[in-house]
Amino acid sequence: MEYWQDNVISENLTKLVELTDCSTGLLNRLKEQKVLSREDVEKISACKTELEKSDQLYKIIVKRANAFDILVKALEDTTQSGAAIILTTKSNRNVEKPVVNKEVTKS
Repeated sequence: MEYWQDNVISENLTKLVELTDCSTGLLNRLKEQKVLSREDVEKISACKTELEKSDQLYKIIVKRANAFDILVKALEDTTQSGAAIILTTKSNRNVEKPVVNKEVTKS
């Protein structure tokens, strides 16, 4: 996952967790696209509340390469446009990875 994508999720996590319904349809779409494994789906499904399920989903998603666009499409396909809109808002895409000054000073 690219830096800006991780940042969009982390900065909007509370709202995303509230808006995301970890329905069978969403989890199956993500599993079909190889974003989630069977074990991931079981782990999410074992959570007691819907908020815990959504939180667990995003914890897994941020660790997966190329998962962002697949997640957005799966949210759209399962009529979860609120979460999809948060993830795709153009202003969120302008976040760049901070530049670390690697200048070496001589003693």
